[in-house]
Amino acid sequence: MIDSGQKWFTLGTRLAGKAGRFDYELEPQFQWGRVEKVSGDGRDLIRAYGGHLDLGYTFKLTWEPRIFAAYAYGSGDTNPFDGRFREFHGSIFNDSYLYGDMNVISDQSGVTVEKVHASGLQIWVGGISVKPLYKLDVTLRVHRFLANRVPSGFSKDIGTELDLPVSYRLTKGTSFLVGLNRFFRGRFLLNRLREGGRTLIMLISRQRWSFNLGGSDFPGKRFGISG
Repeated sequence: MIDSGQKWFTLGTRLAGKAGRFDYELEPQFQWGRVEKVSGDGRDLIRAYGGHLDLGYTFKLTWEPRIFAAYAYGSGDTNPFDGRFREFHGSIFNDSYLYGDMNVISDQSGVTVEKVHASGLQIWVGGISVKPLYKLDVTLRVHRFLANRVPSGFSKDIGTELDLPVSYRLTKGTSFLVGLNRFFRGRFLLNRLREGGRTLIMLISRQRWSFNLGGSDFPGKRFGISG
């Protein structure tokens, strides 16, 4: 990412596959470049890193239960005056289940509440999914969010999110998703926000069409309704 005030570069790799009934995904990333100083003229060097590891196992049983766990890390920074910016900002492709369905956490860079910033995140995920019917998937996930760097006197406990998405594939290109989600505030948020935890019930319809014209495929359309 490059603009008039900063230059971001990200180098990473992705390893994913299956070994028997185990599945895995590993995606480390390193970032460098320059960003404007917080105060004064000049630029700070960007030196940040992050990534995630996913592991899963599918049992050879009725409903095909799959247990899975994941860990994501994004480096943080609480010293804006040392000439180096160490906060990991992920990539432009942040549509990941690791951050939860409620979008309280958008990436691994951290969270800011009332001008207080928790920089860099560790995300722990665990869950189970089953297939009661051939086209029906039910998943239960738990997301635990911890900050890597916080100002003195603040807790690193950001919160915990529970997600219960249920999806049904009606046809090859049409599926429906219903979800029940709850975010429980950690100590970092408890002292900064007056309202309680958040609950979200969502209903999403996904459709996809493809057209073959002269041997070329054109991706279709995706739309959703949430509330």
